[in-house]
Amino acid sequence: MTIQSIITTSILLNSSIPDDSSIVYSHIVEYLRSNVSDSILTTDDMEQFIQDFDQIQTLLSKIQVSGNETFIKQNNTIQKYLNDKVSVAKTLAEDFLKQDKKQDKRIKWVTIDRPLQAKEFRDYVQMDLDTILQRINNLHFQYQLNIASEKRNITLLREFMASSSYSFWSVCIGQNKLDGTWQQFINVYQLLYGNLDVSMLQAMENLLSDTDKKVTIHRFILTLRKYNNQFPFPDTITNTSIIEATSISLNNKTNMSEEQRVQLTKVALDLVDKFSEAKMRNHLVSIYSWYAGYDKKNKEAMRERANEWGTLMKERRALISDNKQELLQAKHEQAEQIDQARRAIYFFYEQFVTIWRVGDVTREILKSIDFPGKGRIRDFLNFVTPLDQANFYIVMGLDKDSPKKDYRPKVYDFMELYLNMLVQQSKERDDYKNQQKQDSTK
Repeated sequence: MTIQSIITTSILLNSSIPDDSSIVYSHIVEYLRSNVSDSILTTDDMEQFIQDFDQIQTLLSKIQVSGNETFIKQNNTIQKYLNDKVSVAKTLAEDFLKQDKKQDKRIKWVTIDRPLQAKEFRDYVQMDLDTILQRINNLHFQYQLNIASEKRNITLLREFMASSSYSFWSVCIGQNKLDGTWQQFINVYQLLYGNLDVSMLQAMENLLSDTDKKVTIHRFILTLRKYNNQFPFPDTITNTSIIEATSISLNNKTNMSEEQRVQLTKVALDLVDKFSEAKMRNHLVSIYSWYAGYDKKNKEAMRERANEWGTLMKERRALISDNKQELLQAKHEQAEQIDQARRAIYFFYEQFVTIWRVGDVTREILKSIDFPGKGRIRDFLNFVTPLDQANFYIVMGLDKDSPKKDYRPKVYDFMELYLNMLVQQSKERDDYKNQQKQDSTK
């Protein structure tokens, strides 16, 4: 690539500089990489480099960008780095030419000093080009993100996120919202992925939250990129500025031994086997039978039916406590079977939450076999939630004066959120398939 190709393809010196300055920077780096190579540097080469370096510096001086603070800082850092590199390279080239003319044809200069000085020039120009190119790529990403964010359409930002992070944002903040509160974000995050220690909370807040305690999708995406799109974020997340460019690779999938992977796979599959056992099937039948004839979408009717169970359980315990077992009826024994089923199913989903939170490996296994699946989760929420509420308020008699009586353990909040994420992912797949069909008919 010649300096003229840089000027003609992306920037006319007397015209305009592209808004996406990364285009200019990447061309400059490519010029330095390809032209100042390992070839023998002649006097003509050095003279041409000096002219080219002058044009590059003129070009860099014309670049002016607008945008948020992060984008401007990243741009200015790259702009200054390239300008300084070219300035020093120009000085080295000029010194090389002076020595070349001064030493003329002396054997030591031709055979030793000249090749050595040429190598020093090449090494300096080539030094850190890969690092600066990574920063330029980050700047280009930032520019594209800024453009998409300005249109205030979350679907345009989908390409910047993995499925897991996009689903989380859609469910946690909203599918059509570009910002939410830090408290809203972290409450849902900890519900899904477990409680975080203070240092991790502080680091995440510094990265994701602005001065108004808002989490914007823009900062969310930049933080994801900082950690190679790993979500949930690695537990080694550091309390550093989001402005810093980085190529950190923190993925527990790659750092895990094969033995650990096999063990986690076994744990996940054991949970699936447990759900398939006859005992669990009988528990489910007991629950379904109790609600037979009731519309599971009618929450009030389901709650009333659960309260009937709670009343029977309370009667049963009172009779046993008073040594009046002879008064127990079949309906009381049925209530006991349902109580055992409620406990077993609840405990199963608690185990699911624990295994799901272990990490990427178990999540991918459960996702690949679609377990437990949207239907089973809906049944758990529709059938078991009211039973747990009846157990809390009627059987145990707690919070008798509570007007709402909407108690439920956190496992239900988790499963409801998890279900919403599955629904969101299914919608994404369906939308993609429909788009593919439309494209094929064009």
